[in-house]
Amino acid sequence: MIEYINRGTMLRYELGQLGQDQSEADLVTALLSGLPSTYGTTVELLESQGIPSLRVATERLMAAEVKRLGASESRFEDRAVAMAAGPVNRHVTPHVGGRVCFYCNRPGHFKRNCPEWRRREGGDGPAMAVVGGRCARRRAASPPAAAWIIDSGASHHMTGDVAFLKGRKTVAPVHIQMPDGAMATATQSGTVTLPVWSLGGSTTLTLRGVLHVPGMAVNLFSVQAIMPRGFAATFRDGGVSINGGAGKVLVGVRAGAVHILPTAYDPPREAAESGTPGYAGAAVGAEIWHRRFGHCGVRDLTRVGKATDGMLVAGAGIKGALSKGCKSCRVAKQVRAPYHASVSHSVVFLGLVHTDVGGPMVHMSMGGALYWVTIIDDYTKMAAVVPIQGKDEAAGAVQRVVTLWETQTGKRLQRLRSDRGGEYIGAGMQAWLAEKGVEHEKTAPYSPQQNGKAERYNRTLEERTMAMLADANLDGKMWADAVVTANYTLNRIPRSGQVQTLHEAAYGKRPNVGHLRTFGFPALVLTPSKLRRKLEPRAKEGIFVGYEAGSKAYRYLINGRVVVRRDAIFDEDDLTPAHGASDGDESGSE
Repeated sequence: MIEYINRGTMLRYELGQLGQDQSEADLVTALLSGLPSTYGTTVELLESQGIPSLRVATERLMAAEVKRLGASESRFEDRAVAMAAGPVNRHVTPHVGGRVCFYCNRPGHFKRNCPEWRRREGGDGPAMAVVGGRCARRRAASPPAAAWIIDSGASHHMTGDVAFLKGRKTVAPVHIQMPDGAMATATQSGTVTLPVWSLGGSTTLTLRGVLHVPGMAVNLFSVQAIMPRGFAATFRDGGVSINGGAGKVLVGVRAGAVHILPTAYDPPREAAESGTPGYAGAAVGAEIWHRRFGHCGVRDLTRVGKATDGMLVAGAGIKGALSKGCKSCRVAKQVRAPYHASVSHSVVFLGLVHTDVGGPMVHMSMGGALYWVTIIDDYTKMAAVVPIQGKDEAAGAVQRVVTLWETQTGKRLQRLRSDRGGEYIGAGMQAWLAEKGVEHEKTAPYSPQQNGKAERYNRTLEERTMAMLADANLDGKMWADAVVTANYTLNRIPRSGQVQTLHEAAYGKRPNVGHLRTFGFPALVLTPSKLRRKLEPRAKEGIFVGYEAGSKAYRYLINGRVVVRRDAIFDEDDLTPAHGASDGDESGSE
């Protein structure tokens, strides 16, 4: 019978470890429903008085087993299995028909509860106990002898070290069956005083009726023994806490596969000789543990508590205590706030224009430029790119492009968005915007992400420029022609989800792309008659480097100079670009 009850108790504990807490009433109900029909009368009697406590159910089921087997009282004493209970006054129990004491022959109780027999035998020594834990025999990973293991399966506090006991007295022999089947007998009990760390600081825990079990390698703190005194244990999330009427009293410390009491004294004998440090130091707040572990985060600190021993957290726990954060961590770990996509979009051409400066470039262009200015219409995504020698030229470039667009479309600029660069917030630019009645939207300092559309377009231009120069095998000084050409072609490509090109969206006219040529490829360029002498070749080899703005003509690199010509014969069938055609003694642009 006791082994059956013990298995149920252990199953309840293991379910609790998995987060499926079961009440004592659930356990008693399951135990009673699982008994064979021979115990039917006892079950009905117990249920008629409501769901009994586990202690009462255990005692009465054991008595029923003795009656069923027809055993004598002494035989029952020999069969008693110990899981000890604390000193609870059970001297007088309600009279139940057929219950007669074998010692005093009076009805209403058994011999183990007989006041006369207890006075004769020497006091409140328990008559029945059970070892329900998995740690009654020392294992390699078990805590030292000084530790007190919190055991939900034990009904008595037990120790194998008589040195812990104060006020020792002899009690009636209690036969104890260990989980491995071995038998032990307890003949002494006493009081154990333990200094422990509670959530309020250091305090003294007094355990009464502690059995001395010779040969027991560990000390057991019985959860069932504290329950009649208004305390309970909660096993949850890999931890255990002891709770009283006012709330949580103390928290167990994980030691391998078990939890132990947070004792606050130097470990005696074995632990001291082995140099094993105490399993529980002072209970400190989560903020202190946070600092001890080098300002690690809440999740990491929680994992530490589950994976190590001796981490006793006082107060509201890790998550609650660190919910407001750590000032030092904010100073050292602060990152930028996330950037959310803008919900402000223009619905007309020139309703909002984005601008940004790209560069400086590694190579100065043939025209002396080191930067370029990007101007993008938010509604149509139409863009213009203007190479400039310095950032001070950016404002003038923006003004020229915007004025051209206004003239071509009849629309008026309403808002201009840029960063806080000096080229945009200078007096000249601000006066121009004020005169036109344009709202200037500026990004926060050091936050180019707020001007993301222009920044991303500059990145696209840079990538395409590098690809075009690499494909044409041209020098880096040709970057200005390449970036302008890249923008020219991008304006004639529909964006994702669109059927119109950017050029058509802006000007309302479908562009013709029949004149496009491959950047960096060779061509035979006709030399105008006024520039050649008699018997000189009519054409020269050149390299196509772009389209002349505002003109139906191309730009070619011939003998180190960029010239503008209309007449040329291209050789795009040969996919190998011309090499060395950019060499020459002269430089400049026509």
